[in-house]
Amino acid sequence: MAGMKWYQMEIDRWRNSTRVAEMTLAERGAYRELLDAQFMHPEGYLPNAPGIFWQFARCTPQEWEAIKDKVLAMFDVVEDGKCLSNATMREQWERARSICDARAESGSRGGQARAKQLLKQNDGKIQADIDTDKEKNINPSSDADASCSPGTTSSAELESAIITRVFGYYLNATDRNPATYRLTPSRRRLAATRLRDCLKLTKGDYEKSESLLRLAVDGMAASDWHMGRNPKTNGKTYFEWDKHLFKSYEAMEGWWNTPQRPKLLPVQPESSTVADDLRQRRAAATADRGIM
Repeated sequence: MAGMKWYQMEIDRWRNSTRVAEMTLAERGAYRELLDAQFMHPEGYLPNAPGIFWQFARCTPQEWEAIKDKVLAMFDVVEDGKCLSNATMREQWERARSICDARAESGSRGGQARAKQLLKQNDGKIQADIDTDKEKNINPSSDADASCSPGTTSSAELESAIITRVFGYYLNATDRNPATYRLTPSRRRLAATRLRDCLKLTKGDYEKSESLLRLAVDGMAASDWHMGRNPKTNGKTYFEWDKHLFKSYEAMEGWWNTPQRPKLLPVQPESSTVADDLRQRRAAATADRGIM
């Protein structure tokens, strides 16, 4: 994850590796650069994008061509071919990530319960804060303070924990299966942008910002059209995390301002008595006009 700034380097393992020993100085240097790039990636992988590998290695394309074979042999293709991963570095990333997550969870203990309470009690106040910021021409920003190390609880750690909780809230609201609908790297990045929009509006208040994200989920869940409850949708739904909920700041803001409408009731068929009476009235009216 961006912001995790160090990992454990096992010097003896590195120096005793036969495969590393067979590399040239240039190959070892490029290998280390790619390991660092994997660790710094938000999800702990390298994108499988051959056209930019030389940038990860911080060398020229010509230099990369001469050394790429031995370097890439140290990585496995994962995530359906979309990413590369060195198994040892992945272990280091997961270890550092778990430390950050544990500290973020400790720092935000009780945050989920407080967010639910805030939604119930302070929806009006949150909306007033948003309206006040708009009047002052304070616009949402995607700037981030992504400092994090396993020894401190940073804004990046708090944001990651909030996004994970809000995604779980979304899965419950939409009745989606967490085994088949995952918080992928692209969905996490999009949610991080919307979270930072909320932080700008709430003057950096993480609880209120999490509540705003949940409020957007509630607004979408209340939409009969998007949830497929409207008969005209024929059961088709429009509640994708990235396409409909957090696609843009304007989309999220729209869900905040969606009134909580009751679910549509099915249309009851006319009783036979009422239907017969209507047919008789129509026949009488037609006869009066001489059309029979």
